[in-house]
Amino acid sequence: CLLLMSSLPPPQHKFSKDTNADLLGFVDDFNGIIIDSKSLPTDKEMFGIVLQASLEVWKQEKRKGIWLKIPLPTHAELITEAIGQGFECHHGESGYVMFTKWLPETPNTIPAYTSHFVGVGGFVLNDKREILVIKEKNGPVTSIWKVPGGTADPGEDIAETAVREVLEETGIPCEFECILGFRQLHTARFGKSDMYFICYLKPKHCDIKIQESEIADAKWMDLDEFLNLKYYQGVYKKLLELGKDYADGKRDGIVAESLPVVFKPGNNTVYYTDNQSRL
Repeated sequence: CLLLMSSLPPPQHKFSKDTNADLLGFVDDFNGIIIDSKSLPTDKEMFGIVLQASLEVWKQEKRKGIWLKIPLPTHAELITEAIGQGFECHHGESGYVMFTKWLPETPNTIPAYTSHFVGVGGFVLNDKREILVIKEKNGPVTSIWKVPGGTADPGEDIAETAVREVLEETGIPCEFECILGFRQLHTARFGKSDMYFICYLKPKHCDIKIQESEIADAKWMDLDEFLNLKYYQGVYKKLLELGKDYADGKRDGIVAESLPVVFKPGNNTVYYTDNQSRL
């Protein structure tokens, strides 16, 4: 769920003649309040008074979800007070903890935090029909040959992740051509789900320079030899065969196109099958 700030000026409430403290609240598109963390007092007792008064005002205004971002470490003492007033932890990052509180007497519709990890692998094939493969130094599968890849960084598109990870791990710069396919897993780290995309990439040269901190070995391997390795069965066998079929012209890929959102600033990346992409 994407929270969009209202274009109207944020309402400002004074809660008591005995205090000069104000809490600022930005009305979101779902009639909720996003508390401006810059308006939070650092004193726990003062915070408790102001927060309680704020909640009363917002209940009268029939607001719904309240979002409270507590900066760390400067405002850490406020956490127990927020919990005491019925806020629940929604998620946390290195510099803050986000809390939420649902005000109406109706089912809570505040969305859960991020539910998926995104991993990306690069299917890199050269003109000799050899695929770029690596062995990792760390992790659960250090003894097998696999395609290079890794986890998407925040704000990074799938295509960007594929190109970056291949370059970092092998020193091979590539051009993204298409997504071949992906798999979804629901028993990943921290009880979250995981999506793994495999992308077809064109190498700009074939001179390998491994990332010594992460990669034990890397080489170009005959594609058929790689696909016949005994440990590739089931899910990953299928994903790799998609790459072979695409290289052989038997299957279309999923291309990426950046397009304007129009009703707000910025672009989104749209992914779709395109049988004209190789003409």
